[in-house]
Amino acid sequence: MKQPPLEALFNIYKEQNAGVEIVNATVAGGGGSAARPVLQTRLSGGNPPDSWQTHPGWELLGQYVEPGYCEPITDLYKSDGWDKSFPKELVVNLMTKDRKIYAVLAGIHRGNVLGTTLNCLQKNGIKVGNKMSFEEFFAGV
Repeated sequence: MKQPPLEALFNIYKEQNAGVEIVNATVAGGGGSAARPVLQTRLSGGNPPDSWQTHPGWELLGQYVEPGYCEPITDLYKSDGWDKSFPKELVVNLMTKDRKIYAVLAGIHRGNVLGTTLNCLQKNGIKVGNKMSFEEFFAGV
């Protein structure tokens, strides 16, 4: 049986960094909604965790990079070849501010997506092409 991804990540880190203790301070509940206030309190109180999980985009850049809670890790992307491993336009740009990258990908998902079915769109007279802006979508609603 495969080990859970977080456990696998911890195990690899421990193998590469002997003697390092990992404290998983996960806050349960709400898909992160319970963790965000705890994290903000720790960050603003000067007691930040060494790392935490967040979504690319505004959540990372607006809430954590802009106030100065994160350090850029652009050098890791270049030295370890990550800049060639991840889709720049789809993901890496969402973790980049002023040409500096601020996060490590642990998975690819977004917290702010809109989903529907073709049947629902057709039933409501909405025609979606290959590219459509939110303004165009909502104009058709």
